[in-house]
Amino acid sequence: SGGPDLIWEGKSISRLMEISGCDEKAYGVLR
Repeated sequence: SGGPDLIWEGKSISRLMEISGCDEKAYGVLR
């Protein structure tokens, strides 16, 4: 990933993306 390390529910979004396999752009909107 290597994207922004955002905190979501006490977990880093970058890790959730790898686990969920979602696209970084999808979470980038939260920024």
